[in-house]
Amino acid sequence: VAVWSHPAIHFKDNYEGLEEFLKELIGWGLDGMEVCNPSHDEDDVEFVQALTVKYNLLRTAGSDFHEKATSPRSGEGKHSAAHLGDFETYGFSTEDSISRLDAAIAARRVATTK
Repeated sequence: VAVWSHPAIHFKDNYEGLEEFLKELIGWGLDGMEVCNPSHDEDDVEFVQALTVKYNLLRTAGSDFHEKATSPRSGEGKHSAAHLGDFETYGFSTEDSISRLDAAIAARRVATTK
């Protein structure tokens, strides 16, 4: 499945542009968006979450862990986290993300074997 990682950082303060680009990506077969990420602030999370609902997309959350760093909540390593719980999700649940991704991957595998 294809998931757009941390989309809001590419369109900071330009949510209209983000949605327009999203429509283009959906046309190319995009399956989901990363909603919760250490780089997204609360407004970003709310907007991207709303887009996943509007366009019936998978939503994911990632730690964006690329290097050894302390928790973003400590004020250091602001754009990286070692674990999913190391950054703010602003009340949005990440509980079903993995099961929904697994289901989408399974469905894609079935579709490609036909």
